Amino acid sequence: MTGNRIITAILLFVISSVILGQQGKTGAGIRPMAGTDTLDFNYRVVPVRLNGPSGNRVNIGYAGDGYTNDEMESFPPHVDKSVYYIESGMQSVRPYSRYRNFFNIYLVEVASEESGISIAPGFGDEPTLIVKNALGGTRDNDRLGWVDRRLAASLFNQAEAELENARFNWKFVVLNNPAYHNSGGRYVVFSYNFAREIALHEAGHGFHDLADEYYGKGEYARDEPRQVNVTADSTGAKWAHWMGYVDSDTLLGTIDVYEGAIYASKGAYRPSLNSKMGWTSDRKPASFNAICREKIILDIYDIVDPFDSFSDTLTVYSSTSGIRVAVIDSDVIKVDWYIDGELVATDAGGLFPASIRPGMGFHTVTAHIYDEVIRHAFSDNNNPHPLDLVRKDLDKLQCRLTWKVEIADN
Repeated sequence: MTGNRIITAILLFVISSVILGQQGKTGAGIRPMAGTDTLDFNYRVVPVRLNGPSGNRVNIGYAGDGYTNDEMESFPPHVDKSVYYIESGMQSVRPYSRYRNFFNIYLVEVASEESGISIAPGFGDEPTLIVKNALGGTRDNDRLGWVDRRLAASLFNQAEAELENARFNWKFVVLNNPAYHNSGGRYVVFSYNFAREIALHEAGHGFHDLADEYYGKGEYARDEPRQVNVTADSTGAKWAHWMGYVDSDTLLGTIDVYEGAIYASKGAYRPSLNSKMGWTSDRKPASFNAICREKIILDIYDIVDPFDSFSDTLTVYSSTSGIRVAVIDSDVIKVDWYIDGELVATDAGGLFPASIRPGMGFHTVTAHIYDEVIRHAFSDNNNPHPLDLVRKDLDKLQCRLTWKVEIADN
């Protein structure tokens, strides 16, 4: 990696948190809203995958930039490449494919006056080519692509009106640009030809606060990084709970402490030989390593509860037949049932089993609702269970609901 590329990589996080001052290159169909500085977009929200109520899903929005009205028909297929990959079940997209029913996915279509994106020598420089697109999409002469944060925020904020009192949790912008220009941040930006590996790598930055695990030259001389997947501590204490884990993806190897991370070859450490936050490509895709997978899952549960609805817990029931829990995905979420604290049914589904009938009197019925990964935490490191995905903060992945039942004498 050249010195210029290392500097460019360091700028990766910066570009998504600074508002660009390059106005005047947006499409003619966008105008300031009366009496405000907010821009009024002529947009359309198109559901791609609706797996449940928007208030209990990770709502993912894909906006496009640099697509004219005549080109808009090419935007959905560009997004489909990303969506199909996330849902594919391939090893390289773990853990997203397991949680695909936790996501609602939408297109946010907005037309640009002109096709493509602007060009600037570098981030913050005056453009050498100005394209009148909707979101200020611009690329440099290396590999960075970005949008105007103010424009993207305005578009997504307006489009959230279609989500029924919910918000877009993860926000992608697809550039109508075939070359390699991408970035991670609040808005994960990628060129349409890089909708698979590179889009997920940038999502690791933007949605999960994961650091780059690749490196160049020089020594790391800053404070301990905040990200979970890199450290300045040569003992690797940050990921001690995964130490020795042998990944089924042979590109990753065994979780340990490997010197070279966050652009420095010395004094910074990563947990695996390679990973999606290191070097990856469509030709030879790497998985997220165990530390990153765990962070992604915990981030999902920061947004989503494991169930969508349940029987009223304030009612006193005359039988157990009306007690139920509607879980998000029964392949992921399991339910164990208890009566008066005693386990009576394991992995029995969201409806209290009809075959179990408590005797006369008052009873407490409890449902333990949990992600199945809890059962397999801390499996054998040398031959780990495929669902050994989370080893900390397990309380985030489970909950209990309790009902009162009074069985009368028949």
